[in-house]
This record gives sequence, structure tokens and C-alpha cells, in this order.
Amino acid sequence: MSKKHDYIFICSSLIDISEILYQIEKLKTKNYFIVVTTSRYSYDFLCKIIDKHNIVFLNSTLNTKPKNIFLWIKELLIMAYLKFLFRNSNIKKVFFYTPVYDLIAFYMVVNVFKNSEIILSNSAYNEGMNVYKKVPKKSILHSLYSKLYRIPIHSYSNYRLKIFGGGYIAGLPNDLINKFTLEKENSIKEIQDLIKSKYLIQYDNSKIDDKSILLDQGKSDFNGILDFDDVFKKVLNIFDIKTVTVKGYYDNRTSPFKNYGLDRLDLDWPIEYYNLNGCKNIFCVFTSAIGRIPKGKYRKISLLNLFKFENEDEKENWKLFMDKIGDDILYPNSFDELESIINNQDEI
Repeated sequence: MSKKHDYIFICSSLIDISEILYQIEKLKTKNYFIVVTTSRYSYDFLCKIIDKHNIVFLNSTLNTKPKNIFLWIKELLIMAYLKFLFRNSNIKKVFFYTPVYDLIAFYMVVNVFKNSEIILSNSAYNEGMNVYKKVPKKSILHSLYSKLYRIPIHSYSNYRLKIFGGGYIAGLPNDLINKFTLEKENSIKEIQDLIKSKYLIQYDNSKIDDKSILLDQGKSDFNGILDFDDVFKKVLNIFDIKTVTVKGYYDNRTSPFKNYGLDRLDLDWPIEYYNLNGCKNIFCVFTSAIGRIPKGKYRKISLLNLFKFENEDEKENWKLFMDKIGDDILYPNSFDELESIINNQDEI
């Protein structure tokens, strides 16, 4: 690395970016470097809003396809690259924003930045690591991960495994995580104000005048919903389908809304980085994006309570998660209540 940095930020998803930008602003520093572990979309977006020379993308994919022997070799190369990149570095603080199963991130904080203070994101801990339950016996795959990354790894479970299936989740043991410094919870409003003042992306917002913007999601998110199609068709009749336009998820191939004849907005980046004051409503089933959108001249509505879930814990956990991010979300409990909200002009 040609330039020495005082601060490192490790992230793996879009959710992390606004908090990272806020932390950089608080530190009042330009002497930072961001390591994006797994999300190409997050890397591309960061390159749009800050100097790309302050960012590196690792493109670690082993955790998604562990049967591919070439990805194990690639992971070894990534680890060697990290050792080379940060050789002789004297990093003061490493801000850690990734989930419990991001093993290349854990490799960095344990083996590459072992002499630095590790600041663990409050949201990453309380909405991720803290809700996983250790299982008594570690899987063979997780034992192999432990040897590869040269870190202790435990196997974890949580309620979403019952819904989406898959094996147990690999992650660091709690006694090691507890050695990190837990970051104080950041003000959502201050983060939103920073985005509005410094990072808003310009576009033709006449496209959203008097519209209701539906936030897209991955199709697999709805695996636990029992009555999605019937409920969603009734919702569209209440909103008036001609006024609904979809803000795409970054992977539109998996959109659950493709077959409803809805217009789509030509906006490539996260919704909270656009001025949305021309629209009437912003709504979703459940997504963290609805919480990250700042208050404005529109309603923010989650349809969560209108659907029946196979596991009611999933519904409750999503509501708790969204409420932590935004306290201005409306949750209609019936179609009549949704219609009343839509038709009440005084609430805007």
C-alpha cells in the first residue's frame, strides 16, 4: 500500500455504507481505507460517491460455494494479498461492519490487524451476532474453515434456517468477539442528515411525481409468506396500479414483483441517496431500506402485518429491525386501514 492509513473499515453490504460515511465524517479524516469483502454492488456504489483509491474489493465467494476447490485456492490468494497490502501498516482502529459468517473479514481482524483496536458495529452485533445460537458440535466444513483462516470457528443456528434451509452458520466464538470494542449506537437522524447534505445523487425527480414507490426485494425473502399473491393483488387495487412504480433491488433477476405489470424506476443506487419529495408513498413488504429513507413529504408504509407467515418470529423480527432504523413507518393491520392511510391527505 503506497499510502499509510490510520483507519480501516471492513464492510460487506449496502446497509454498512451510510454508517461508514457517518463515522468518517465524525473522525474528520481523509486518512482511511475501506475493504469490501463480498458485495460487488456495494463496491461499485462506493466508487461512485468517494475516491475509488480509498477502496478495495476482495470478491470473496468461498462461503457461497464451498464445494468449488478453485474458490479455496482463490481464498488463499486473497489472504496472501491482504498480508501484502497491509504489510508494515500501523492501523489505529479497524471498524468492523460485517455479519458473523463473513469469515474473510474475521481473518483480517484476527490475523492481519491483530495489533489494532477493533471497533465492532453496534448494528452488526445486535442485529446479527447477538441473535445466533451456538450448536454443540462443529460441522466438518466449519472445521476446514478454521484450518484455512487460522481462526477458531463455531457453528451457529438461528430461526431463519427453518425458513430458508441450509446448514449451520460459521462464525467466531463469543469469547473472541467480546474482546472487540462495541461501537456506541449512532443516531439514525444524523446519518440521514449527512446523506442529504453531502451524498444525494441528482436525477430527474419528475419521474416520481404523485407516485407510490414500491421497494423491491429478493424473491427468496418471501419464502416464509403463505399468501403473498392474493394479498399483493388486493394491495395493488388499493394503491391504483397505474401510480405504482418499483425501485429495483440490485439483483432484479430475483424480483417477486416482475409478473404484476408494474413500471420500474431507472435508479441504480440505494433509494435513500435520492431526493424523493415528489412522491406520495414509499412502501414495501419488509426491508431495511424503508427505515433508512429520511422523513419527507411522503408516507413510509410496510405491508408486513397484512401477510401470514409460516413462522411468526420472522414477522416480529423484521418489524423490530425496521423500527430500530426508522421510527416513522406505518404498519396497517388490515386492507381497510391501508386504504384509509392512502386516502388521508392530511398525513402527508
